Amino acid sequence: MRIPIAFLYVLCVCMNGVAQLKNEPGGSIISFNLNKSLSSQLQLNAKWESRILLLRQGASSEQGLQYQRSDLELIATVPAGLRAKAGGGLLLRMQQGRLQYRLVQQYALVRTHGPLKVGHRFRADQQFAAGRPPRFRLRYRISAQLPFSGEKVDIKEFYFKAANEYLPTLRAANFDVEIRGLLVLGFVPATGHKLEAGLDARLSGTLLASQSLQNWLALSWYIPL
Repeated sequence: MRIPIAFLYVLCVCMNGVAQLKNEPGGSIISFNLNKSLSSQLQLNAKWESRILLLRQGASSEQGLQYQRSDLELIATVPAGLRAKAGGGLLLRMQQGRLQYRLVQQYALVRTHGPLKVGHRFRADQQFAAGRPPRFRLRYRISAQLPFSGEKVDIKEFYFKAANEYLPTLRAANFDVEIRGLLVLGFVPATGHKLEAGLDARLSGTLLASQSLQNWLALSWYIPL
């Protein structure tokens, strides 16, 4: 069993390319995704995500790792057609001692084309926090998953996943669009479990003069209950 060299090469090329741009401090995004079937129709997904910033030597003397925030997201879904689900839920965010909450509505579907699995997710969310105007977003994400061998991903096999997401955002009178790109290597250690690691690049300020790019090392574990 070998880690595909082609994936590592592509990842290095992408990281080198984004490194040529003006970057904001990035770091690591660590997430745990738990899935539980409550009935034949109802499924619950619980996601815990934490961000750790990598501070570099610069204008400030700070350098090293710094905890930024944690999110807890709870989404309930029901079938909404062939290989499609609709649902909604709540996200709670703790950052700098301040609690924020976000209402979420989504519709997702998956289509297969031979070994290629293509997913589409449409999502809307509304974020509220004390002392700040609410934020409203629409999100569209397209993803593709491909096994490195065979027609499907079996236990103890690797797969490749790429995703692109667009997030129009409105807060008070300010409108912007964030663009995200994800490139990860996945591994299936056991039935229902998935481990993923790769690059998560996020470009904000696309409609403004001050664009900023953040690069994150994304680490995820999907766990069935």
